[in-house]
Amino acid sequence: DKHFHSIEERPFASASMGQVHKAVTHDGETVVLKVQYPGLAEVLESDLKQVKRIMGLGRWFKVPQARLDALFEELAAGLRDELDYHAEAQALARYRERYLSNPALVIPEPLFELSGQHVLAMRYVGGTPLRELESADDATRQQVAVALADWITEELFTYRELHADPHAGNFACDEQGRLVIYDLGAVIPVPEAHLKAMMQLLDATLAQDPMAMDDALMKMGGRQGQGAPLALYKESAECITPLFAPGEQDFSDVRVHRRLRELTPKVWAAMDRLQPPADTLLLSRALNGHYWNLVRLRARLDMHERTQPLLAWARTP
Repeated sequence: DKHFHSIEERPFASASMGQVHKAVTHDGETVVLKVQYPGLAEVLESDLKQVKRIMGLGRWFKVPQARLDALFEELAAGLRDELDYHAEAQALARYRERYLSNPALVIPEPLFELSGQHVLAMRYVGGTPLRELESADDATRQQVAVALADWITEELFTYRELHADPHAGNFACDEQGRLVIYDLGAVIPVPEAHLKAMMQLLDATLAQDPMAMDDALMKMGGRQGQGAPLALYKESAECITPLFAPGEQDFSDVRVHRRLRELTPKVWAAMDRLQPPADTLLLSRALNGHYWNLVRLRARLDMHERTQPLLAWARTP
C-alpha cells in the first residue's frame, strides 16, 4: 500500500458505525484507522424504516403523530450524521484547536491526507478506556471525572455544542491522567433557548416547585393535555435534589438510581400528559449518557457550586 507499511487486520476497538484498526505508516508512525462497515448507509436506512414503524406505537400513549414524526427525524438526522467521516475529521480539528491549551484534555489529530469517505485516520493516542477505570485508584478517577464535568459544562455554556455519543468506549485516560476524547462523529449544536429552558426546568426542580416544573415543561413542549402530573413532579424533584445539595455528592450513591428506577412505571402511566420534546431528544440522551459516565467513575462533585452561576444565568431575561 502506498500509504501504510502495515495494517492490523484484527480491530482493537469498535465504533458505532465501524471498526478501529491500528496501522503503521512508511515513516514508522502508528496511526488509527476508523473504517466504516461496508454498505452501512443502506442498512441504516432499512433499520430506520423499522424504527419508524415501531415508533408508531407511540400513538397508544396519545403522543401526537406530528410529535412522533419530529422525534423520528431528529433521531434519523443524528444517525445519518455519524456516517459523515469528513465532518468528523473537521470536528476533530476544530476541537483540537479549541482545547489545545487545556492541560486536562487530549484530542487526537485527524490525518486528512490518509482519510476518505469511509475511512477516518488519526494519530494514535493510547490510554485506559473509561469503562476500565472503575478499578483505578480514586485520585485518577476523580481527576478524569472533574475533567469530564468541566468539559461538558464548557461545551454547553461557552461553545453551545455537545458531544452526543457518550459511550464509555469513546473516552480514555492517558498516562498523565488526562481525559482522551476519541470519537467526535456525533456533535450537536445546542441553541441558547434550549439550554436556558432546560436550566429553568432544573431550577424549578431544585426548588421542588411542581407548578414551576410544569410551566417549564410546557415551554419546552414536553407537556400536553389537561391535568399536570404534579405528584410525579414532586417525587422526581425529591429524587434529584440530593445530587445538588451543597458540598461534594457521590454519583455512585445507588439510592438516587433506585428511586429514579422506581419512578419509571409512573412516568409511563403519565405519558398521556408528558411527551418528549423532539428538538431536545439527542441533547437529553447525551446528557443522560454523560451522567452515567460520571456514575461509572464514582465521581464526587459539588454540583451545587457548579450549577449556581448557570442557574443565575438562566433566570436572566
